[in-house]
Amino acid sequence: MTHTNILRTAVAVELVAFLLGSYVDYAYQSPLIRQQYAWPTASILMLVGYCIGLGGIWFFQGWARVFYTILLVADLVAGLFREPSAAQAQPLATMFFSISTMADGMILGLIWFSDLRERFARTRNP
Repeated sequence: MTHTNILRTAVAVELVAFLLGSYVDYAYQSPLIRQQYAWPTASILMLVGYCIGLGGIWFFQGWARVFYTILLVADLVAGLFREPSAAQAQPLATMFFSISTMADGMILGLIWFSDLRERFARTRNP
């Protein structure tokens, strides 16, 4: 399997696992917790930016690897300041989010440290 195929597989797995984890986490919460579950504007913007970054990575756009990396770091830093949740994490959602995190690591490794970094560098300045 080439690095290109591995990267695209990791992008697809990451997106599917993240969306499934989000759905399971929301769908299996109690109605009381679901009523309090709010999607702040920052979370929605982060999700849209995340999808844009993955789309750019799929097509080897030079800006996408920097954008995607900045978003992941921003999400990591924002996670340090989020309020703790009283909701019980669903085991299935936790599994999907773990798969998503592993795919994130694969994607970062491939776009910065494999031979694919040259493909991203070529598209940086068209």
